[in-house]
Amino acid sequence: MKKKKVSARITKQLEQAAKKEEEEEEEEEEVVEDINPANELLHALAIYQMLLQRVRLDPRYSDLTIECRGDEHAVHKCIVCPRSAFLAKESSTNRATLQEEPRLVKGLIEYFYYLDYEVQPHCPDTDVFIGLDKPTPDTETDADVVRAPSEPKEDLVATFDPLSIHISMYSLADRMFIEGLKVLSKKKFIQELDQRVNTEIFPYAITQIYNSTHASDRGLRDIAVKATMDNLQQLRTAPYGHVASTATSVFTDSLLKEIPQFCYDLAVAMMEKTVSDWRCYGYSRKNWISQ
Repeated sequence: MKKKKVSARITKQLEQAAKKEEEEEEEEEEVVEDINPANELLHALAIYQMLLQRVRLDPRYSDLTIECRGDEHAVHKCIVCPRSAFLAKESSTNRATLQEEPRLVKGLIEYFYYLDYEVQPHCPDTDVFIGLDKPTPDTETDADVVRAPSEPKEDLVATFDPLSIHISMYSLADRMFIEGLKVLSKKKFIQELDQRVNTEIFPYAITQIYNSTHASDRGLRDIAVKATMDNLQQLRTAPYGHVASTATSVFTDSLLKEIPQFCYDLAVAMMEKTVSDWRCYGYSRKNWISQ
């Protein structure tokens, strides 16, 4: 009887040990499933981003100062110089001076460390375009005039229009040879323009693009031309269906007079699309929209 009890106890212990071993094996399998290359990469990137944020906010190990209109930014050569040939050249003196809008320089530094930059939400009542006056027209004549570029107003920095920020960031990235920032600002510009193309912002965006980019740089210019062609009917339709040549509308004749290169690009694009449509379909599509 005693031997039977001992045997039963041993059997029970062996069963418990086997069950525990199975549970441990299952836990190990779950851990192996969680630790895959994709998860490891995401985890490493998260740690890297956290470390960069700490380094960015701690100036003790900075070896380069970027100065802009009285503002000073402590940065690190190992982070900013590989991403900007301009700063790499200026870094020999451990100090670089930029004559740019301070808001843009802050966005530039955000990109160096976080590969992104933030833009404040759109506020129609207070938005201004960098380098452009944005008055509210009181008369029909005033509405038909695109204002000439002027010096940015520092007291309005906090209310710059998001479209203007993206255009300016694109131009700044081009001047400082930062291809990644050009790609990012172009993407952000497209996203913002898609939501606001048929608004009073349109002529200011066109003006800033053609005033701040080189003729050989088609990045934003081609987007502006395509947006115009895809939305031409809405852009040229004034209130109550009047033609926009003299009435208040988004796309007026004066924009073509003020920006001759835009007029040229638009005319060429329209001719090419019209000829292509006639060859393919025997007629020209409404608004020149690609299908």
